[in-house]
Amino acid sequence: MDSVLYDIELPSGRKLKFKQFTFADRVSAAKMYQAGGNGNPRDLGYTLEEYMAASAIMEVDGERTVDDMGNQVVWGAEPIHLFSTWDASEVQYFLEMFMTISFLDAKIQAQAQEQAKKLMATMSTPQAGGGRRSPAKVAG
Repeated sequence: MDSVLYDIELPSGRKLKFKQFTFADRVSAAKMYQAGGNGNPRDLGYTLEEYMAASAIMEVDGERTVDDMGNQVVWGAEPIHLFSTWDASEVQYFLEMFMTISFLDAKIQAQAQEQAKKLMATMSTPQAGGGRRSPAKVAG
C-alpha cells in the first residue's frame, strides 16, 4: 500500500510533500534514531519526533529528497539534516503539523479510551458461578 502524500506550503513559502507515517516507518525511524549519537540518542540534539518528521518529507520546493528505494538523496544520508537551514519556528510549525496528522488527536484518543472502558467493563462483569466473562467483542 502506498503512503498518503500531503502537499503543504510553510509560512515561508517553502513547498513540501510529505508522507503519512506507517507503523513500519516509525519502527525504522526509531532504529535509525537509536543507532545515532554513539548509541545514546541524548547526544544527538534532536528528538525522535523531529527525526520522524524529517524522514516523512519526500520533496522540498519540487526537489525530491528520496529516491525510488526510499534512500535519502539530498542533504546527506540523514533526513534530519534537511532542517539545518530552516528557521527554528518553521521546523516547529512543520513538526506540529506532522504530529497532528500522524498521531491521535484528542477526539480520536477519547473514542479509543471510551472503547477501552467498555472492554474493561465487559471483562470485569462476574458470571453466574463466580467466574469472570471472557473478553467479547464490544460494539463501538
